[in-house]
Amino acid sequence: MKTRIIDCDTATRAELLAAARALRGGAVIVFPTDTVYAIGASALNSKGCGRIYRLKKRPAEKSLPVFVHSVGQAKQIVCWNAMSAKLARRFWPGPLTMVLKTKSGARLHAGAGDTIGVRLPEHLFLRKWLRLCVVPVAQTSANLSGQPAVRGCAAILETFGGRVDYIFTAGDTDGLESTVVDLTGETPRLLREGAISKDSILAVLSAEK
Repeated sequence: MKTRIIDCDTATRAELLAAARALRGGAVIVFPTDTVYAIGASALNSKGCGRIYRLKKRPAEKSLPVFVHSVGQAKQIVCWNAMSAKLARRFWPGPLTMVLKTKSGARLHAGAGDTIGVRLPEHLFLRKWLRLCVVPVAQTSANLSGQPAVRGCAAILETFGGRVDYIFTAGDTDGLESTVVDLTGETPRLLREGAISKDSILAVLSAEK
């Protein structure tokens, strides 16, 4: 497979649109985020999501978190609640993944369960491209399952060159992985403490407004 390499700093609108169209058609794309490099596909395309599972050797029972370009898009695919509204106002865009119940009729292919992790990233280039994609993007860290997340551009090119359709490059990333909180129950449950601390999450949720 020939991988198209695109520099985020010099990418043209035409290149970004072409990559967005390819993603909707089942392409798999590696891109930088505000935390680490990620590998993604259209959350509405079973072929693209399946390729991520095979490339990463990811267990089928582990769903793929989804990137959205806005709170409005998140509300189209998950059941929004008072806790997610509070946390989104404080931490989105940013390194917070919220696990919520999947909305009926969302047609997601990012996992077999009835919940999904959603995040609105802070990376400016990525947010611009996500809007062009139109669809929510199923994604996960760009590494083999069980291995450390990859932050170096050279390692990304070596690992995924010739195995994915596009790689967007932007040097090395230096962010911590996102914090993951499960909001499907009556009380929040921290699944992974990353860039945002547990205390910060609880402080926002305990505030009156």
